[in-house]
Amino acid sequence: MANCPFSIALEYTEDYFRAAQAGGEEAVIRLGAPRWGRWPIFGRRVAVSFGVRADVTDRGRSHDEVLLRWCGRSRLLPDFRGTVRMRIAGHRTRVIVEGEYVPPGGMLGVVFDVLLGRWIAHASLADLAARLAASLGEQERRWRAAAGETAPAG
Repeated sequence: MANCPFSIALEYTEDYFRAAQAGGEEAVIRLGAPRWGRWPIFGRRVAVSFGVRADVTDRGRSHDEVLLRWCGRSRLLPDFRGTVRMRIAGHRTRVIVEGEYVPPGGMLGVVFDVLLGRWIAHASLADLAARLAASLGEQERRWRAAAGETAPAG
């Protein structure tokens, strides 16, 4: 859950992925707990690209979603295609990251994916959603501080 209003969440999300495209820390895909990302085996910098299109999965007010792709730059890390969607949650925004990948390594990769890879993928996406939500909240906090405002309760 991001501590920022839905009305600005897409703009902040685009800022986040622009930094990822530029190779910033946002381009590191990590397994689960952020503290693990300091170890190379648990964190990997990927080549990120993104775009925006209409989110047709929400029946509410029309808005956009982010199309996300990354290239693992390794024979061991799969390439990923997915979406980042945001939903209104009171004065906050719920961040949802979904997507798909093809396990690398042929049949051995498929076996690894069944045994452990899917868990790693889910943990990595959960970490990405949490880091993105934290970034949205931080961007909103900085904007409010500069404008002399406080965040609404909620």
